Amino acid sequence: MKSTLNPIAAFVASVALVVVAGASSAGAAPEAPVVTIDNFAFAPADISISAGTTVTWTNLQGARHTTTSDTGVWDSDVMARDQSFAFTFDQAGDFAYHCDIHPEMLGVVHVVAAVTAAPAEAPVVEAAPVEEAAPVEVVAPVEEAAPAEVVVVAEPPPAAPTAAPTIAPTLAPTVVPTVAPPAPTAKPQPAYVYPTPTPKPVYSYNGY
Repeated sequence: MKSTLNPIAAFVASVALVVVAGASSAGAAPEAPVVTIDNFAFAPADISISAGTTVTWTNLQGARHTTTSDTGVWDSDVMARDQSFAFTFDQAGDFAYHCDIHPEMLGVVHVVAAVTAAPAEAPVVEAAPVEEAAPVEVVAPVEEAAPAEVVVVAEPPPAAPTAAPTIAPTLAPTVVPTVAPPAPTAKPQPAYVYPTPTPKPVYSYNGY
């Protein structure tokens, strides 16, 4: 275990040194740029800085000069030889300037917004993997299920068929014809017939 932790401790210590060194370099203020005035010119005439940076102008020439903003942001007044003037730019933008004594001397300062560095994250040190013991599988006893109770449900008797209602036929009423009695017929009177005379038997004396 001791031999495993020593390399890890050394690695953590080296990373901490790098982080501290990076933090110290990030927190250090940027160097102030210097613009020299010589041979009737600003050198360099065009510079770029971050907001919050201070620019210093130094006159290296025997002639007198000024550094004056075109918009009146700053003015150094007259600077003799080896005199300097400094100005801090807090806002971003482009600032053109000139020399009041020699208007042909021109320069510009480009100021960009300062970038805030994100805090350095502490390195993640991975520990050596620890072997885990194989889990012991515990088998719980299986309980037998109680036998299910069988319930016999009697089926209801079939419903008697519903007889369709008998509809009696509607008979039309019988019309009995009215028969007029026959008119009495006069019986013909028979003609008078004379009776046929019955012959009389003839008696004989002979016993016939």
